[in-house]
Amino acid sequence: MKAVDPGRIYQLSAGNRLRFVQKEGGRILRNGTTNEEVIEVLIDRATEAYQRLPCRETIRALYCLREALAAFELRTARRASAHVEGTLQSHDAAPAKRTHSHIRTRLSVADRLA
Repeated sequence: MKAVDPGRIYQLSAGNRLRFVQKEGGRILRNGTTNEEVIEVLIDRATEAYQRLPCRETIRALYCLREALAAFELRTARRASAHVEGTLQSHDAAPAKRTHSHIRTRLSVADRLA
């Protein structure tokens, strides 16, 4: 992996490029993916791997990926509630709301066995 435009575009080892959405002032400057979407892909891939070959390490990886996804979703919710989503303004000045009940993660076989 090589950062072509750090934080925005990455050249992957297989030659593919991973591009993240770039927003400024509420406008989309470049279409692309999000951190959340990439983590969702990794969760799906690890879940499939677990179903083929169950192991503790994959369960741990799934747990960590879901924690990361929940953290990003909480950040997005806080930014939206502070009306700063899509800007470079900080959301930390706004009080954090308890949005944990709004964060949904997919349950899989690994969840039931963890």
